[in-house]
Amino acid sequence: MLLLYRKSGRGIIPHAHPLKLPTPKGIFPLANLLFKRYPERKSLAMRPIALQLMVWLLLASCSEEFPEYVEPTNVLTGSIVFTSPDTIEVVYEPLFDLYYFNSPMTFRVEVLNQHDDILQGTARISGLITVQSFSEAPRVFQIPLISGNLNQPPVFQGNIAISPGQMAVFSTSWLPYDIYDQIVFDGLPFIQDGPAKFYGPIPFGTTATVQIFERVPLIECGDLQFSLVFRVVNA
Repeated sequence: MLLLYRKSGRGIIPHAHPLKLPTPKGIFPLANLLFKRYPERKSLAMRPIALQLMVWLLLASCSEEFPEYVEPTNVLTGSIVFTSPDTIEVVYEPLFDLYYFNSPMTFRVEVLNQHDDILQGTARISGLITVQSFSEAPRVFQIPLISGNLNQPPVFQGNIAISPGQMAVFSTSWLPYDIYDQIVFDGLPFIQDGPAKFYGPIPFGTTATVQIFERVPLIECGDLQFSLVFRVVNA
């Protein structure tokens, strides 16, 4: 029940006037009723009441809840590719105890945006490729990834963006010295063929993790298997 006021010979007295709560469509006619019935200075006292009533009815009519926002997950997927000949040509310089690799060995790490929208934010470019050799003398190799290894997309004023269906691409060459600075085939058996020594095939397993956005955790880039033969000749 809404208490209104009416005029009598004895002044302004409260008058109980039953009033049915209107639907949202009736909110503004109700306000017009209040403002018209109590004009000028006396209506000023009613306006706060009318406004409060309008707000209450609007809130009551908005009973439908919005669906809860769900943060998208797994929108960035990573993969790793290794490119090289099956046999790596190596020249050994005994005078300086140095090995020169004449065959390119390149890792390529790709991160795909699977989301429907463009992803953009503050860039944090870093990563690590870990290579494990499985042989009589197993070794671990680590290749860090920095902003200089990022081929695309560009970082502009500290920000980076990846369009839907597009990739961030890292690439780096590999010199197979392990974390203790030992060459990959050191201590392994070999086959002598003329002036050349053949090591392998040596099996490898490779994983990679990269970070592109400051607010996105490290992205795992799968598991890659490959094998190589090293052909070594003296200079």
